[in-house]
Amino acid sequence: MKPTSVVIIDDEEMLVTMLKEWVNGMPSFKVVGSANEGLDGLEVCRRHKPDIVLLDIEMPGMDGLAVARQLRRDVPDASILVLTSHLNAYCVYEVAQLGAHGYVNKTSSLKDLEDALHQVAAGGQYFSPLYHLFRTKRMSDANAFQKILTPKETAILILLSQGISDAEIGQRLKITPMTVATHRRNVRAKLNVHSDRDLIRYAQSWGLFPLHSMDA
Repeated sequence: MKPTSVVIIDDEEMLVTMLKEWVNGMPSFKVVGSANEGLDGLEVCRRHKPDIVLLDIEMPGMDGLAVARQLRRDVPDASILVLTSHLNAYCVYEVAQLGAHGYVNKTSSLKDLEDALHQVAAGGQYFSPLYHLFRTKRMSDANAFQKILTPKETAILILLSQGISDAEIGQRLKITPMTVATHRRNVRAKLNVHSDRDLIRYAQSWGLFPLHSMDA
């Protein structure tokens, strides 16, 4: 039987090398490509159209969430299995929204990752206990961003937290600066805060920041 094809995308080169050897040691899987950056990984996936993409979240340039969004359009049949040390409310929310097939924390055992690969390859899902615990406790909070803000407001808050101007936010989101300012006022009112500093503090508490910025 043809082995399940896997692409590994992770910025830790040593980890990628070890994972390739480990995955290839299982007769039912074969690594067909790998990359250390998001854009490169996307091109590898477009070329090989793998069954499973083993995807890190925190990467310079194009982070794993952005890669996953594009994969949904370019390689829709690929199953996305997130392998990361990154866990916050926004990451948990986005992984679910993107329809990822699994999440494994890098502190998990190789047995957990092996189980995840087999379950995803069989058409199932695998989410680590830590993911489920975090999602149940954190995301049920009445102050959780997804319960208060619209997706557009969340996107604007993420950009505001980077100190980006209304004009540039408007360009990125294809809306006018006046519309951005209106959204900003609405977000302040919903969160009952009175300054951009308070907005940034809220954004940080829920992990609403670009993942690749942590590498800067």
